[in-house]
Amino acid sequence: MELVIMGSISLSSIVEAVVAFPWIRMGVIFGFFYVVLCVWGLLFADKLLFPAPSNPTYEKDENIGFLTTSSGLQIAYKIWKPSAASKGTILYSHGNGEDLGMIGNAISPLVEEGYTCVSYDYPGYGHSSGKPSEQGCYEAIDAVFTKLIQDDEIFKNQIVLWGRSLGTGPSCYLAAREKVAGLLLETPFITAFRTATEIPIVPWDRFPSINRAPHIKTESLVIHGCEDEIVPFRHGKKLFERLPEPKSFFEITDGNHNDLPEIGGKKYRLAINKFLKSVLKNPESPSSTL
Repeated sequence: MELVIMGSISLSSIVEAVVAFPWIRMGVIFGFFYVVLCVWGLLFADKLLFPAPSNPTYEKDENIGFLTTSSGLQIAYKIWKPSAASKGTILYSHGNGEDLGMIGNAISPLVEEGYTCVSYDYPGYGHSSGKPSEQGCYEAIDAVFTKLIQDDEIFKNQIVLWGRSLGTGPSCYLAAREKVAGLLLETPFITAFRTATEIPIVPWDRFPSINRAPHIKTESLVIHGCEDEIVPFRHGKKLFERLPEPKSFFEITDGNHNDLPEIGGKKYRLAINKFLKSVLKNPESPSSTL
């Protein structure tokens, strides 16, 4: 009997404590800090997401062209051509701390293999005008893609989209809208802000690639380092799971965020070459989606 009474007293005490807890006050405090977090994100998140080099790392010479986006910005771009007939075109979107002058090591092996490579700077990067933004990145890749299709008369099934880190965002955006030859994603995120929070905690985000993945109708290759210290390896796996077949995943056991070519070595290059040869089997045939 005594135990029953003690149990009842303990339970009733817990109930009273729960009822007496200042839930409303705590809710107001939580709501206040949540609003502060959202406002801070709106004001400063883009500055953290787009750490563009303070000055261009390349000269504005005859090798650099400019395209006008739908909002009137001038976007710098560059084309690298192989010495022999091209096996296809790679539209390369670089990482968030790079510009056109810093990606030569990524581009050169592709040109040596016989591919035409095209890359561009996001607004506020290199010699591109404007300020960095998610929409600006979309407009930039749209402008370059339109040039390739309309001005250079390259068929869509001759173009592979390759995005690295931040560049996977605009690459997924375009791949969900256009049927291209292939999509290569290197160190991709599911969304930009969830690289830090993992779960959605604000009512907005940047580059929601995880939502676009099911709408991508082209063969894809995802490459990610298991020790990535910036974009967790699980992001690459989660995005890969949402992509439709055919698809492949290449993990680099000791790879970090910025050293995959060095750590992956020959296997890294072989995986890429195998993918490119697979999706660019008949580069001279026109695309039915034109």
